[in-house]
Amino acid sequence: MTIPFPRRFAYVHATVFAALLAIVLLGEANPPTMCLTVFATIMVGTFAFNLAGGLVNPVGAYVLFTVLFTGVAGTVTKALLNEPLIENVPNAGQTLLVYLIGTCGMAVAVLVSKKLALKKALLEGKLTSENTSQVVVGCLAGGILVPFLFLLLFSGGAVFSIIRQLNIALPLTVLIAVYQRTRETNGRSSFTWPAMAAALYTTYNGLIGFSKEGMFSSWLAWVVAAAAARLRITIPQVMFTVGGAIVSVFLLIPIAQYGRNFRNNGSNATVAMDLLSRPLEIRRMVKAKEAELPPELYHWYRQPEGIMDRLTLVPIDSALIYRTDILGPIGLTNIGNYFINILPHFILPGKAELNTGNQYAHEIGMLAPGDHVTGISFSPYAEAYHTGGWMGLLIVMPAVLIFMFTTIQSVAGDTDRAPWALFFIAAFGHLAAEGSLLFPVYIGSYGCEALLATAYFMVYVTPIIGTLIIGPGRTAMKQTVGPRAVPRRGPNTITSPV
Repeated sequence: MTIPFPRRFAYVHATVFAALLAIVLLGEANPPTMCLTVFATIMVGTFAFNLAGGLVNPVGAYVLFTVLFTGVAGTVTKALLNEPLIENVPNAGQTLLVYLIGTCGMAVAVLVSKKLALKKALLEGKLTSENTSQVVVGCLAGGILVPFLFLLLFSGGAVFSIIRQLNIALPLTVLIAVYQRTRETNGRSSFTWPAMAAALYTTYNGLIGFSKEGMFSSWLAWVVAAAAARLRITIPQVMFTVGGAIVSVFLLIPIAQYGRNFRNNGSNATVAMDLLSRPLEIRRMVKAKEAELPPELYHWYRQPEGIMDRLTLVPIDSALIYRTDILGPIGLTNIGNYFINILPHFILPGKAELNTGNQYAHEIGMLAPGDHVTGISFSPYAEAYHTGGWMGLLIVMPAVLIFMFTTIQSVAGDTDRAPWALFFIAAFGHLAAEGSLLFPVYIGSYGCEALLATAYFMVYVTPIIGTLIIGPGRTAMKQTVGPRAVPRRGPNTITSPV
């Protein structure tokens, strides 16, 4: 068997699934209009996903993960638990309607961007089977050494900040190495030492930095690349992978949440090792802290459901949507600032740091008045509605998505033509649904710039480094065999780039 990486969903299958879910929801005494809204969202999402080209295209990945992790996953869970949709979230009907209208707008954005994007992506054909090994090894070395070099040369100034923001060499090391290895072995193996080294290095940095994204992003990239290249896996491997992912999420996410309180208290490495030595105790402390918070802001279910609480945004979005319905939209200032913030500091000195998630959390009473640091995730649907009402969903959100969809397709294309698109697919796996409208602007600008800069560095510079390390003509990835790595998503908030 292979890891699912669908190019399209059959409309018959989608219709049967959506109809069965709607019937179950109706049988659990949910209002018929809500059941129809859920049915329509799944069908419109399926249409947009197929129109984009499926999961091999980053646009299709954005559609899939946004629709799935805003309302569909949570709705399915509520149906399985036999709990009414409006329980704990009285305006769930309005929230699901916002998701439906937003998905319609997203489908329009997919259609328009397909006509605007370049027919041949800028990075298509830049990577060949002959230079991949040297590129990967050199990129690994560059991804680790270049930030230190620029830190020494520029003492952590603006230039270093730019390099740090644009440096995505390590994720690309994992993506390209795993993708190429899987294809070379016809799906028998995905393991390469460069990919493993890059994944372990970023995981270590994530652990000592208490970053969920750092802990899990490389492993998510591994899974995405292996799935795109059609890695064949066995049932025992699936069980081991799922078990390892569950344990990692169960233990490491609470450590990341709790550890952020100690970021400025001496060595993060020392603190991280102490927390890792007592993971169950830390988990209990984090759960006790969450239990003190208003449950309607976090839980859509009668009791906490662990990872499923994190795979839906209905409860947090509903609070922002309810405030919008009471007080009206706040206007488009934040959306405008997202685009203004694309300009670097040397062009726009003193530009504001963007933390609109914190602003919105204060608006719904979720954070203490003095907390202006904590970042809270909202969906693009909720922010579009909060800033522009229904027109925000039908005009503003599609316009932002057209910008992102057009740029990423013009830069990277899809995985059938080059592996560069895997970078966006992996990013969307854990930030599409939670990144509000800031994430599409960020990816359409800095994300594409980072990919272009890193890709050209990989293609024209790192082969020289790789040749010095492994020698000309050698194929380091072909000579490696070993276990396959695995894990899951770990979302993180977006910080303002330079």
